[in-house]
Amino acid sequence: KGQLKKSDPMEETQRSRIGKSVVSCIVGIVVGVIIAEIVANSLVEISLTQTFAVVFGIAFLLLGLAVSWRIWKTVIDRTKRIFMLFFALVIFVSGICSFFLEENWTHISPAAKIPMYTLLGISLSFALTFSLTEFINLGICDKCCRTDFEGNPLIATKRQIFVIFTGSIVMGAAFGILFGAMDVENDDSRHTKFKQNLLWSIPIGAFIGGTVGFLNQWFRHDPRSGYEQWRDPAHDVDNI
Repeated sequence: KGQLKKSDPMEETQRSRIGKSVVSCIVGIVVGVIIAEIVANSLVEISLTQTFAVVFGIAFLLLGLAVSWRIWKTVIDRTKRIFMLFFALVIFVSGICSFFLEENWTHISPAAKIPMYTLLGISLSFALTFSLTEFINLGICDKCCRTDFEGNPLIATKRQIFVIFTGSIVMGAAFGILFGAMDVENDDSRHTKFKQNLLWSIPIGAFIGGTVGFLNQWFRHDPRSGYEQWRDPAHDVDNI
């Protein structure tokens, strides 16, 4: 009589890992598309509406200062401190750029505004990614995405954090460069440039979001990651 072939636990674990990573990839695609829409519309409002330029400018200035102060007071790990202070500086400079992008206040050439739009795109993308990361790490999604690593957040290791925030930088920079290069600020009444900008931004957001989503879940199941959380023992604080 033929014997039933026993299932290999390692093979089943690998299939489960791939399956959950694919699901995470799909979620990442959706998130990337949403971020692309939000960033594109925000850049338009900042460049055309005085109220939005002032609100975003003040908000980025205050956020940059607040993040810098919190990092300086709570973060001990040198690598993490430098990493987060860089983002805080980018956010602060973006707040200054918001006032120079208002077309009714300054007369800067479209080419000179591209670096400013790039910084704003990075800041907006980082702010959205940071907020989403903190929301996920509250454990709200843990019930539907539970693995063998019980009690660990979905985003905890250095690899995951590096992938997520590198993705947010690349995504935001791409959105800002596209927006400035297409000169969407000086669009026609049919919003032709804005529509073209979205046609490019949405695929970029979907690709980067899907890649980040897949790698985030893949690294979560990687035993080599060891869940070496960026936590400061003296203060017992989670990721900033």
